[in-house]
Amino acid sequence: MKTAINEILKMSFDVLKLRRIQATVDENNARSIKLLEKCGFKYEGKLKNYETNHVTNTVKDMFMYSIIK
Repeated sequence: MKTAINEILKMSFDVLKLRRIQATVDENNARSIKLLEKCGFKYEGKLKNYETNHVTNTVKDMFMYSIIK
């Protein structure tokens, strides 16, 4: 997965000329957080009540990560 993300980042910065890419991740998903950090993403903060599950009528917090060229 790390290889795939790094290839997407390379294309996004080099071909698409993006300057910033961001990712939201469930605050309890330690494996995804670790993967983002290994790929160079930096933690920016906690998004309170960011995602709503309309089936269970619950909300959850998410973490914001980003990488800047």
